[in-house]
Amino acid sequence: MTVSQTGNSNYHAVSDAIRFDVVEKQAQTIVFTDIPDLTYGALDQTMTATASSGLSIDFHVISGPAVLNGSTLSITGTGTVVVEATQAGDTDFLAAVAQQSFVVDKAPLSVTADDLSITYGDAIPSLTFTYAGLVNGESGNDLLSEPTIITTTNNTSDAGTYPITLSGGASDNYDISLQDGTLTINKVDQVISIDQIDDKAPTDVDFDVVASVTSGLTFTYDISGPATITGTTISLHGTHGTVTLTVTQAGDINHNAASESITFEVQLITAVSTFESKISVYPNPAISELVITGAEHSAVKMFSLDGKLVKEATVSHQKLNIGDLENGTYLMEISQGQERVVRKVVKVN
Repeated sequence: MTVSQTGNSNYHAVSDAIRFDVVEKQAQTIVFTDIPDLTYGALDQTMTATASSGLSIDFHVISGPAVLNGSTLSITGTGTVVVEATQAGDTDFLAAVAQQSFVVDKAPLSVTADDLSITYGDAIPSLTFTYAGLVNGESGNDLLSEPTIITTTNNTSDAGTYPITLSGGASDNYDISLQDGTLTINKVDQVISIDQIDDKAPTDVDFDVVASVTSGLTFTYDISGPATITGTTISLHGTHGTVTLTVTQAGDINHNAASESITFEVQLITAVSTFESKISVYPNPAISELVITGAEHSAVKMFSLDGKLVKEATVSHQKLNIGDLENGTYLMEISQGQERVVRKVVKVN
């Protein structure tokens, strides 16, 4: 290339020339490894790309919910992410650029109402729900809005099953699904109380039974043994035996059925204190044999608690074999002449 100046009246003409070579830079291509579509909460992605020139690659996030640290890409939200790989070129290669995009979908998030169970009469507890699918250490506070939870029951509701219902909830990063729960109100147990009845003599007059139930509901009576009951009044039959009184409340929509029993003895003949003071029966409980002292040659009758005679014998050598009896509780009547006494004995293995 020549540069010249023609000169004028004061200056001579002048020229100068230089020579240089023009070299054309080569184009280069970038192969950018595809990043697949992801779901929010996905692990960090390592971006890889190579340039045909062999020169180093730089990466950039052009747009979308992602941040870059070197070649490590971290997802920060949902939507479309555009990333770019660039090579700036050098004295031999032109600059090159490659872009790609991928979609970050919402993560599935299920919200389940916690089932609850209480007993009739209890206060309705706080309603709660459980998340499954939160990522990145997040909590419900990271949602745009959390679901609301309600139930149709209240503190006066009958026993039964009631829905716990979820609604609402919003998030840019989660696809929320709701699962309702159940509040179960169980029937409450009721307790029956019966005043203890002392043992009676067959000739005792009628008497009333006193009973109550915590529910305040109406209850019924059932009696077995040598007695009957009319209303709350018990009448004895005049014979000995064990009387079992059962008070039952059938329950209702809010209360479980309840039953309670007591027993008392009706003695055939009251003991004569002198005779009774001499008699001793042991061991009690007994396995196969009873020792009866103070009643030599006395007649012995043994009755089951329902009044059935199960054994008769005469005391000989102070011993009575009961090995042939079933395990259980018996009334033993010991008599000598006009004197009698009754003992309760227990037969065991």
